[in-house]
Amino acid sequence: WLSNADITRSFDLGEDSKLQVSFGGQFLREGYQIGQGDAASYADGGYVYPSGPFAGQRPIPGAQATPGFRPADAVDVKRNSEAAYGELGWDVSKQFFVSAAVRYENYSDSSGDTVTGKVASRYAVTDWFSLRGAISTGFRAPSLAQEYYATTTSQFRTVLGVPNQLLLIKTLPVNTAYAKALGAQPLTPETSKNYSGGFTLQPLPGLDITVDAYRIDVDHRIAITSTLTGDAVDRILVANGLQPGLSAQFYTNAINTRTTGIDVVAVYRWDLGDWGNLRFNSGYNHGDTNITGIIPNPPQLAALGQNFPLFGRAAQGNITTSYPKTKVSLGANWQWNKLTVNLRSTRYGSFTTISDLVNGAVVPANDRFFGSKWITDLEVDYKVLSNVTVVVGANNMFNQYPDKNGQFNVNTGAGQFPGSSPFGFTGGSWYTRVQYDF
Repeated sequence: WLSNADITRSFDLGEDSKLQVSFGGQFLREGYQIGQGDAASYADGGYVYPSGPFAGQRPIPGAQATPGFRPADAVDVKRNSEAAYGELGWDVSKQFFVSAAVRYENYSDSSGDTVTGKVASRYAVTDWFSLRGAISTGFRAPSLAQEYYATTTSQFRTVLGVPNQLLLIKTLPVNTAYAKALGAQPLTPETSKNYSGGFTLQPLPGLDITVDAYRIDVDHRIAITSTLTGDAVDRILVANGLQPGLSAQFYTNAINTRTTGIDVVAVYRWDLGDWGNLRFNSGYNHGDTNITGIIPNPPQLAALGQNFPLFGRAAQGNITTSYPKTKVSLGANWQWNKLTVNLRSTRYGSFTTISDLVNGAVVPANDRFFGSKWITDLEVDYKVLSNVTVVVGANNMFNQYPDKNGQFNVNTGAGQFPGSSPFGFTGGSWYTRVQYDF
């Protein structure tokens, strides 16, 4: 439930100078609920394999891949947030604009309260060239799902250098006894400092270019831990009331990060006369995230040895290396009478998934490199009637896949492609759609 009251008024100060005053308040009430699943979806029926390679062993209980929510997983929580904010936007002259904003927010749970702010400005050096910049602080309270979500899934993981180990992994709410037994702490809000600066260009009629550099420092960033597995972890979970055979993970304020990058966007509009209008757009982004701080291993895990890091090398790689640092996008849009054609092509840069240490050492053979790929989408719209449009299109029309993973489960086929691929690993899809406007 979100309620806002916003008031804005502009004041003419004369000599091409204007002041816009804005202020308001906000009330937010949010809830999060997990209902108990059917007993058969998580029950252990006590079955034992009578013969074959698994003779005498018990299979993982519950529905395949994702057992149902157990009674202990059920939760129904709510919280409130109140905020007040204000902003001043001042056109000092036709060339120079400056703004400042401040926001106070208070949460009813452990997230507490905070004050954030922003200052920004823009200066038109000429009619076709302008400079701009901004500095701001940020605040993000942990979501209720991050605090209370609980589930159990079966997933393949690399354990101590051995790939494709099938684990039953339970995500633990941080306020539970079994999470605290592994070192979980109550989540606290993320805070950030943001800096950006750049310029805009209009060197030719119809051509717009923007270039912006940015830096984002996030402190107390919330991330999910490494997969904690092994006999020692199993004993801790069982001692705190969970079934045997589980691995675990939970959310924590694990790291501080710094992201730096640059965005370049260019748009060109071309009037074709009787042949309609053509719009070209292109973009380039380079972003690099580095971890500037990691919380120490809690005593509960430190006592188990070096093979039980709270936020290990693989988890760090999920933040820093497992996504492309560069992205290039090219597009063209042609509108002519009743026809619209939209063509997009995107190049995703290379990325690497890295593995955890094995007995304290890096094993390069367990890391995986995936090359860059171009993905092309096409959509054609035709207005057959004034209120009926027929659409045909293709996502990833050339059926591009990411590079294959060098290690995957040959028995099940699982893990052939990286789950972190920015364009998925299901190839192309084609579609048609009829749109009727009332």
